[in-house]
Amino acid sequence: MITLTRSNAEYFDIDGVFGKLVLQSGDENINLYTKEKIWSIMDKWPYGKPIDSCVPNGEYQIVRQYSPLNKSEELFLYNPDIGVYVYSADRKSATQRYGSIITYQDIHNIAEGCVQVGMNIAQKNGKRALTNTTKAYNILRSWVDKKNEQAIKIKWGRDRII
Repeated sequence: MITLTRSNAEYFDIDGVFGKLVLQSGDENINLYTKEKIWSIMDKWPYGKPIDSCVPNGEYQIVRQYSPLNKSEELFLYNPDIGVYVYSADRKSATQRYGSIITYQDIHNIAEGCVQVGMNIAQKNGKRALTNTTKAYNILRSWVDKKNEQAIKIKWGRDRII
């Protein structure tokens, strides 16, 4: 299982919520970094601003599906038990999430509830940003294909990521 551990909430800044994505299998271990939109910690919906934050903690299936928005096959997060679906038509309530993808794109320019991956975290134009996002995304996609990964666990950490 892939694990994404977000930085402790006391270390959030205006640039986003950063985390570490660990790909581990036997002796093989790859660390990538993640960025999500800022959101306030809550144990129940709306997990920050309504439909403007990322997905809640939990275990998700990684589902490859076509994204009409991106016009390509994407890695969606899916867990109906906690109200996260691939498509809006699958939701039972307007407050449930859909379309949460793992991406290389800037999270501020795409749909809400997405996780951007990168090789590292650096300063760019006076803000913290992920570096080499396309490379990191390609590594993740290759890992998912090669290892036949179908699950990811997302959780809050106790440490500072940045």
